[in-house]
Amino acid sequence: MKTIYSVQSYRASIIRDAVFFILGLILAIYQSAIIENCVRFVGAAVVLVSGISAYKLIKMNVNKSQSIIWIGVVAALLFGLFIFFMPQVFTGFLAVLFGLLLLWGGALQLITLIR
Repeated sequence: MKTIYSVQSYRASIIRDAVFFILGLILAIYQSAIIENCVRFVGAAVVLVSGISAYKLIKMNVNKSQSIIWIGVVAALLFGLFIFFMPQVFTGFLAVLFGLLLLWGGALQLITLIR
């Protein structure tokens, strides 16, 4: 099956791939400054989603027999707080992993485009 690109989609693909490649390099090189804030953002997002889930459970008057749901919400809330307040635990391996994933994705896109 042959993929046909128009001029606009070809240019957009090249720009997108270049941005992913550059972001991957920047993240791999300057990991300590960037990744700590990214990890904190993920922790805040997990806390927010857990808080919304807890609010909905309270509003729905979930019975004690469904306490497994509460255990999951509380565990996610605690995990989000842990991520937010102690991002150093996660930054060591996440920065390199995320940077390599971005580089890999950009390279695969470029290879697909060249074909």
